[in-house]
Amino acid sequence: MAEHTPRLAIIGCGFMGSAILQGLLQHDATDEPSNKLQYTAHVHSSASMELLKQTFSAHSSAITFTHGDSQLTEAVSSADIVLLGFVPGDLDTVLSTDNFASHLRGKIIISMLAGISTSQLLAKLVSATPGSRQDQFDIARTIPTLGAKIGESVTLIAETPTPSAAIPTVAAVFKRIGSVHHVPEKSMDTATAINAAVHALAIVAVDSAVDASVADGMPRAAALALTAQCLQSCSALMTTNKGGMTPESVKSAMSTPAGITLNSIVHLDAHVRPGIASTVRNAVKYTKSMND
Repeated sequence: MAEHTPRLAIIGCGFMGSAILQGLLQHDATDEPSNKLQYTAHVHSSASMELLKQTFSAHSSAITFTHGDSQLTEAVSSADIVLLGFVPGDLDTVLSTDNFASHLRGKIIISMLAGISTSQLLAKLVSATPGSRQDQFDIARTIPTLGAKIGESVTLIAETPTPSAAIPTVAAVFKRIGSVHHVPEKSMDTATAINAAVHALAIVAVDSAVDASVADGMPRAAALALTAQCLQSCSALMTTNKGGMTPESVKSAMSTPAGITLNSIVHLDAHVRPGIASTVRNAVKYTKSMND
């Protein structure tokens, strides 16, 4: 008898879901055949599905593509692991569609739903499935990062008072696309906000630096390549398994007397630092209010 190949269904395979799928497929390409997964990618519209098919055309044998409410049950029925990657505000609608929630019983559920705690999701699953019990749903709340696309995600997994039996399996999946860290669930909203805010800050910083460079005559493509690489190199120095430096030690190492870097830091401290702190605090507040 052929050995069963586990199937991961990504419900809401948008930007983040696609990044995770791409990272997992890249890992599968170098792994033993017995360790590979099969995948289902589910999106809302047929147009989105066709775009996914084009994006992952080289891996069509490993992926089943589905779309719309009518195929939602089909997407999860054969899955062993179900990743919830849709917009958190759509949770109630998705759970009530074609008895979707009932098909999650006995499966490993990975939640990427920002602002929704494990207990809140569990309560909604039980409520949407008459006659069900809490112990029939195995949930792991996670926060991956966009680095998943290139195998460099930093994935946070929530620690709850009653640990889910799914945690080891979920951790093993995310270790395929980067590092995994277990944090108390009370910190997950803050971590979600930091993840979003820092990406926003990086986008604005790179965009502003590129525009300023182009204004001074530098070709845009070269300015973008240089700016993005500087950001990547600096962040790598502060990554534990690479450089392990603190922001203070990086600043000290690069701050020669009367140097450009130190002058830039002094200017940023005076004009930008309060705004960055305010942005992060606002993101935390907004995340915590999402499910009020």
